[in-house]
Parts: sequence; structure tokens; C-alpha cells
Amino acid sequence: MAKLAVLVTLACLAGPALLLATSAAGQRPLPISGDEAGSGPSASVPVPAVPPVVDAPAASSASASSPSATSRPGCSLGAFHAVGDSWFSSGREGCLKYTCQRSGVVSSQPCPRVLAPEGCSVVEGDADALYPACCPRRECSPGAAVPLPAVVTESASAPTTAAPASSSTEQASTTTTTASTSTAAP
Repeated sequence: MAKLAVLVTLACLAGPALLLATSAAGQRPLPISGDEAGSGPSASVPVPAVPPVVDAPAASSASASSPSATSRPGCSLGAFHAVGDSWFSSGREGCLKYTCQRSGVVSSQPCPRVLAPEGCSVVEGDADALYPACCPRRECSPGAAVPLPAVVTESASAPTTAAPASSSTEQASTTTTTASTSTAAP
């Protein structure tokens, strides 16, 4: 009976891999008799469900393997990030902003496209800096006339002109990818 308790404990801790290895070696646990299980018919040893084990990248931080980090939904892309968290890469790593949208779904936002009208130039960002400092930017000479875009509304009114907070010719896109996640039941 003690041997059975050890096998059940190991199966719960080590997960399905241990159960498969034990079964393959021909060492199956014995069923519990009616006297040992209490009232009711004889049954086999119940094994609680074990969440899937996901291998983390070698460069992952220590927080990625801590119980508190894996007991909540999130994204694992180099390190564990909670849903709603954003993190950034440098120019040497692609200059991207990542956001954990929901468990297992990471969106990445690259630098906006920068256009340089007459009198302006595009200056490369700092390759060692994090997003958005690693993104290229537009610099214009003091006397350069920079046109503002026309904003067309859906109504029958005439087009209006507005000045955006940053560059008028910048555009950004977002890409969504699926990342490995792991969650543990509380």
C-alpha cells in the first residue's frame, strides 16, 4: 500500500510523463479495493488532471518558472508577461512593442513608417535604445513648409485640416502571434 501511495504522489507531481514511463515498464498501480476506497464499488486510483508543461526558452527569467507567474493567464515570450502587459525590444532585436492581449496571444507593433516631404529628412533611431527611441523619425529644417493632411469625414460637410500630435505621414501596423503559455490550477 505504501508503494501505491508513493506512485500516486509521484504521478501527481511529475505529471503524465511519469505515468507513461511507469506503464511502459509494466509497473501499473494496483486498483483500490472497496475496503480501502470506502463504500462503493472497486475503482482504480484517481489521478488529478495536470496542466500541460511548456518548456521555457533558455534565456527566460526566473519569474517565468515561479508558481505565482504561471498561476495566472498570460503570455510567455522570452519571459512571462501578464495579460495587458507591454514590453519593448531594441533596434537590434527588431524595434518592436509587444503586448499580451489575452492568454497566449501577443501582438507586436513595429515602428511607424516615416515619410520626409521636401525640407525634411528621415533620421535613423538609436539601435541600442528600446522602442520607440529605436524608431526612425522625421526632422525638418526650421523654414520647411510641412503640409498637413486633409481629414475627410463621412458626413456631407467639407474636409477639414488637423495637425496630429506626431508626424502627419506616420503609419503603424500591428501583427498578432501566438505564444506559449502555461497556467496552473490554484
